[in-house]
Amino acid sequence: MAKSRVQGFCVYCGVNPATEREHVLAKQFFPPEHRYRGNLVKVPACGICNRKKQEAEDSPGIFFQLSDATPASEAVLEKRALRTFKRNERLRRVFQQGLNWHWVSLESGLIVRRLGIQFSQQDLYYINEWYKYLTKGFYYHELGKYLPNDHLIYIIKPIDFIQFCFYRDYILGSDSYRRRSLADSEFKYIMASNNKDGFSIWMFFFRAVEMCAVTASPELPSDFHAVLLRNAWNERNPKSYR
Repeated sequence: MAKSRVQGFCVYCGVNPATEREHVLAKQFFPPEHRYRGNLVKVPACGICNRKKQEAEDSPGIFFQLSDATPASEAVLEKRALRTFKRNERLRRVFQQGLNWHWVSLESGLIVRRLGIQFSQQDLYYINEWYKYLTKGFYYHELGKYLPNDHLIYIIKPIDFIQFCFYRDYILGSDSYRRRSLADSEFKYIMASNNKDGFSIWMFFFRAVEMCAVTASPELPSDFHAVLLRNAWNERNPKSYR
């Protein structure tokens, strides 16, 4: 990737000088056509954070494509999966060993068998980190400023439709509500921010995966942080997507 001179600091660490403009959503998540990659957001980043982000991208870059059967996801799997597995032996082993049939209880109460991936602890960590990179990158893109380093990011996977509606309706009802669609609508997000109280809330929609993120100032009440921590996806440590 060609690197251009940029000013300011890296939006991910907030410490190192930025050396390049980096895609918040990596191009590898989408087919090469311009309609998918033409409006991907770029932000200032340092080489160190860019490499760490690239390391975290392999897991969602492969596994999330399996959750959806769109022509775009099928094209990415066809062109990139083998290349990624050749480069990332650990991920290949996880895929081979973790792909299995599971019994799943649907909202209707019906129990069915679904093919799912048993994630390793390392992949759970990488996916969680990837969403934190997304949050910091889009925070800068939407608000025009860096997320303060002392603000915490909570990644939350809604556990049911009620919790999903709670986060969605809070965002939609906010005066600061914004909606974005990228990569020919393959990736979407909605967000709202409250500068006075020092927090922002996001919902990311990619393939069949819906994830929330909340950024919160350390000055917010400890009870507020405690609720977010209890609901944090990485704290609940789910074993698979199905």
